[in-house]
Amino acid sequence: MPKYWILSVRCWVESNRCQLNLFIFFLDFCMQSSSKSVCWRCVKQCGACCHLDPADRPDLDQYLTPAEMAQYLSMVGEDGWCVNFDPTSRECRIYDERPRFCRVEPEIFRKMYGVQSADFNNFAIQCCHQQIAGVYGDLSPERRRFDRELGLAYETADDT
Repeated sequence: MPKYWILSVRCWVESNRCQLNLFIFFLDFCMQSSSKSVCWRCVKQCGACCHLDPADRPDLDQYLTPAEMAQYLSMVGEDGWCVNFDPTSRECRIYDERPRFCRVEPEIFRKMYGVQSADFNNFAIQCCHQQIAGVYGDLSPERRRFDRELGLAYETADDT
């Protein structure tokens, strides 16, 4: 049994008021074999994932249903950006109601891409790195901010 599940059970037994046991479930996706764990998370005001140009994603039909493909294509604006992306705030206007293919969640990635829970963080981080590099550039402020917020890089004077 993984140590974080044991911590959850022990915490629940020792104190019925323990708030940790709800959080512990998420740790399953954040724990890695290295001493430094990195957990994927959305970095606000990036928006790279909202660049939906189908030319950049030729394998869409491999993981979208026909209905999702139609929805996806209907969301692509003339400039390749999602019609629900607000370029001023750099945020999604329908974030809470966004479609399944816009969600970065372990169960969705398992169903869409065959990614197991243990591999979710690395896969999601690699997807973000690839998308950010394609949209903004590999050395862009968005890429440095993503890495820094996930603890993958250190902030420098150039990053501010």
